[in-house]
Order: sequence, then C-alpha cells, then structure tokens
Amino acid sequence: MSIVSAQRLVKGTVTDKEGVAVIGANVVAKGTNIGTITNENGAYALSVPEGVTTLVFTYTGYVSQEIALGASNMVDVSLSEGVLLNETVVTALGISREKKPWDMLRLR
Repeated sequence: MSIVSAQRLVKGTVTDKEGVAVIGANVVAKGTNIGTITNENGAYALSVPEGVTTLVFTYTGYVSQEIALGASNMVDVSLSEGVLLNETVVTALGISREKKPWDMLRLR
C-alpha cells in the first residue's frame, strides 16, 4: 500500500519590471526541495505538495519574492532589480616584489 499526497500544478510567468521574461529564475515550494526554473519565455510549471502555502522566486541580481498561494493555480511574478554596483575595485595591481639574494641562486 502506498501513500499518495495530493498535489496541485501551479503555473505562471516571471518577468522583470519592464515585462521582459526572466529566463532561469528559480521557483521553489517553500520549506521543500521541490522547485523548477523558468524557460525562455519566463514560464514555469510546478507540482506543489499539499500543505505548501508559499512559493519563493529568486534570480541573481534581483530581489527575491515570497508569494502566498491562493485559490488560483496561476501565479505571475514581477521581480525588481537588486542593488547594482556602480564601481569595481581591483586589488593587487601594481604590487612589486623585492628581489632577495636567494632568488639569484635559483636561476643558476
């Protein structure tokens, strides 16, 4: 005898604030390891286990969102860009090393 838990199929799209599809965004049923990623159109479909009430949407460079599941099986999300870096700091550039007497011995 096997136990089968009820699941529901939730579908939707993930876009940015301009309405452009977010390709490869993560969609996870909160509290589980069940998830998927969005396709080239920003669309996803996820079988959500019984008892899960929230979906978590994440994508690098964007603010994560947690969306509560209601009665609808369609959940569309618009992600906002996160903190953008205006500067890049490069270190270890222009560091010189003083030659030691034993360095000359290694060359011989």
